[in-house]
Amino acid sequence: MYSNSAQGSLLAFPNPVSQENYFITVKIANANNLKVEGYVCDAFGTKIQRIDSQSQGDLLQLAISAFKEGVYLVWLSDGARVYTTKFIVLYSY
Repeated sequence: MYSNSAQGSLLAFPNPVSQENYFITVKIANANNLKVEGYVCDAFGTKIQRIDSQSQGDLLQLAISAFKEGVYLVWLSDGARVYTTKFIVLYSY
């Protein structure tokens, strides 16, 4: 299921993700090699990671191995649209 923002849609997977996966993949709806900038924020709105990248087709991989267990928000912009989604990092026990 895509998470809809005012103008664009993102899908984060796997979700939830374990720290052992090291990466989460973000699928940007209707994108093809899109240049995006943005942030990953924690549940309190603190910016954890800056994003300045280009998607590979409609996919973007984000490193999450240093993230603590919790809920995170991805906020991206291509200059014309804003995309948001959230994901959960869980510890593997």
